[in-house]
Amino acid sequence: MFDIVIPIYRVRPEWIGECLDSVIAQKIQQWQVFIVDGTPSDDETADAIATVCQNYVTSDERFHYFRQDADREGVGGARNQGIAAGNSPWVAFLDADDYWYPDHLAFIQEVLDEDREKPLVIYTAADTHIELESLKEGTTSMWETVIGHYSEAWRVHPIHSYFRLMGMPPITSQVVVRRDRLEAIGGFDSRLAIVEDTDCWMRVLVQHGISQDELLPFEPLGEIVQCDAVGGYHRLHEANTTNAGPQTAAKYASEGIWAKFKEAGEIIKARHPRPTPQFLIENTDFELAEGYVEWLVPVTGGVNRPQTLKGLEDLDYDLSKPWFAPH
Repeated sequence: MFDIVIPIYRVRPEWIGECLDSVIAQKIQQWQVFIVDGTPSDDETADAIATVCQNYVTSDERFHYFRQDADREGVGGARNQGIAAGNSPWVAFLDADDYWYPDHLAFIQEVLDEDREKPLVIYTAADTHIELESLKEGTTSMWETVIGHYSEAWRVHPIHSYFRLMGMPPITSQVVVRRDRLEAIGGFDSRLAIVEDTDCWMRVLVQHGISQDELLPFEPLGEIVQCDAVGGYHRLHEANTTNAGPQTAAKYASEGIWAKFKEAGEIIKARHPRPTPQFLIENTDFELAEGYVEWLVPVTGGVNRPQTLKGLEDLDYDLSKPWFAPH
């Protein structure tokens, strides 16, 4: 049985229908859905959103619809409310503007059939289309790609999978997490307006974060498992908080997104200290670290995600720089 948590905030009603239909279409039918709607009551979409959701609740008793509690902030608070409403041992997350392919939960179940103890976080990849703007040419183009499927390099050492989350987290809508670990850490940190999902997955693996002294030896409480499959579609659009599409630097500045990144970054850095690649090379088996550096560093340095699928050549990077260092 899976609990599926779906937060809603000013999402097009037709997208919500597509999202919920994708749950109904799952080959695995042992689930229940908890929809948490944080759309302001005076928003022009509020009534239409509520009507769509209530239609599913009326037609299928596995659907449950809630207005977001006033004391639960942001998307993290909405997800925490949905988590608290359920009781299944595994919690799946799905944003209302995304949708799953019919095999998504089946791919997750295959992992659980092999081992129910070690996996703490399991995910599939997602298709997406990115709208790329050329400021020089004044044109746009659509780029089809896959997010959340990465090379084998990060899997070779537990510390690699943990810190990989900083640079290339899975799409939240493709993630399933063990309930007891979510409850142990108190769920999502609702103070985080951005990267609340990445922080949550990392704390699931190591409780409340780690200190610099605990980087090595590194002993996570369990595993993060990547399914070698694409399980859904991640929709990028202008209402996303962050995306790689039509957002511009001006939009980021006007909406205070950079400020949110900075605020969240202070919390993340305190919980999850970032070693340099040189640190790993000097303190772990070089062959393990080298493969990871070649895979991860260019990504966290700003190179786009699809390079993780194609492999990297001619690596030129200062190994003394921390991951995430702007350059």
